[in-house]
Amino acid sequence: MSMELIMHSSAIKVGDIISEQGVISDTWDDQYEDCGTEYNEFTRFIVLEKINKEDTPMCITGANKYYFKVCMLYMIQPIAAMYERMEFARCTVTDYEIDEEDYDKSMATNTPRNWYKCT
Repeated sequence: MSMELIMHSSAIKVGDIISEQGVISDTWDDQYEDCGTEYNEFTRFIVLEKINKEDTPMCITGANKYYFKVCMLYMIQPIAAMYERMEFARCTVTDYEIDEEDYDKSMATNTPRNWYKCT
C-alpha cells in the first residue's frame, strides 16, 4: 500500500483510508524529533461520510465547503490513547485542516495539515 498526498479535500471520497502526518504527536511527545511524521504513517482513518457544508447549515464545523465523518482504524498506542481522550474532536475532519487556500493564520496553528490517502 502506498501513500498519496491529498492536494485538495475534494479528492477525498467515502470509503477512502486517510492518514494525518506530522502534527498529533506534539500533544503526547514534544521531544519526538520529526513531530510524529514517522509514527503517524501508521495511523489510519476511514472516511464514513463526506458532507457539503451547505447541506447542514446549522452544524458548526469550521469547514469552508466540505467536512468528513471519520473513524479511527489503527494507531499506535500513545496516539490512540490521546485520540480516545479527545474522541469528540477527531470524529470530524474539515477542509480547513486540509486545503491550503482555506487556511486563515489567525484561526489556528499547525493547519493545514498533511493528509495522505492510502492507495
